[in-house]
Parts: sequence; structure tokens; C-alpha cells
Amino acid sequence: MFFICDTNTQALRLFQINLGLFAPTTDVECIPEIISKSELKELATEANFDLRKSWDLKRTYSFLSSTDSGHSFLRNLVLDRKAVKLNEIYRDDIDSILSYQVLIKPIADLLAMI
Repeated sequence: MFFICDTNTQALRLFQINLGLFAPTTDVECIPEIISKSELKELATEANFDLRKSWDLKRTYSFLSSTDSGHSFLRNLVLDRKAVKLNEIYRDDIDSILSYQVLIKPIADLLAMI
């Protein structure tokens, strides 16, 4: 799980700093989760990368990550976006919460009908 860290958001800062829930990342694999296709294409075109209009986000990402200059561009983009990821020590807890959410969803749906 990756997120963009808006340092102006007090709640996110609380979770990141005080609780250590999130950790900064430079992992370029977070690109598809922190930017839209159109925004990535626009920024890459401005940086003089030759992209095809028909490419989707996955293809654009693959093309950029296949070259050294493209990989450097992606890494700088991640740094500029201040991307964060879930701290690994909380992975099991989040998985438990998400599993529980799936388990109780039918009950919540039935209660909403009442």
C-alpha cells in the first residue's frame, strides 16, 4: 500500500510521525498508485520522453522504468510526491482489519436495509 504524503494534513502527520504507521519510500513501483495516467504522461512528455498516446499507465511505467534516465525520472517523481508506504510492522494488523471488514460487510449491508 502506497500513499501520497500531504505534509499539511495533520492527521497523516500524526500517524506517520507519532505512531510510525507510514514510512517514506523511494520505491518506483508505487507510481501506478500515486499518479494518474494523464499526469504521468504529461510530466514525462515535458521531460522529453517519447511516449505513444495509446499507452496505458502500465505500459508508460514499463517504458520509463526500462531505461536509466526513465528510472531516474520515476525516482525523482516519487521523491517529489513524498510517497509513503505502510510500515511493515503493521502489515499483519492491516491484513486482519481488512479480512474482518470483508467478513462483517454482509451483516452491515443487512443492517442498513432495516
